[in-house]
Amino acid sequence: MSSEPMRTDAFEPSTDASVYVPRVALESALAELSELIGKTPACAALTGAAGLGKTLLLHVLHERLAGAFECLQVPSQGPSSPLTSAELWSAAAVALGLGSGDDDRGAVLGRARSLAADDSGVVLLVDDAAALPAATRS
Repeated sequence: MSSEPMRTDAFEPSTDASVYVPRVALESALAELSELIGKTPACAALTGAAGLGKTLLLHVLHERLAGAFECLQVPSQGPSSPLTSAELWSAAAVALGLGSGDDDRGAVLGRARSLAADDSGVVLLVDDAAALPAATRS
């Protein structure tokens, strides 16, 4: 069941994966991202103008990768509340069920290595990575 309210405009932008309509270009982008994510280590970016549906594709990708990978989604950041590197690692540790501690980065990377040994991994899906502070992105 969707958490978004009932839509009155069928063409209104949405981030709800249930409204995704497959098209050749979108499926191609999703296939390419999925292939890149399957390689270790991987880093991929989906770029484009505002309103093209990149956030919706992130949600669809998250659904498709579920079960094969631990997927963590970082929502778009506003300029008034930039996500620090420590906050990102802490949120990832909590999302992975590791709690939060003195070395969240080490805990998350350790979990990622453990999952990689089982042919899985951790996928961090970042919406609007360019809005993150440079230190957080690195």
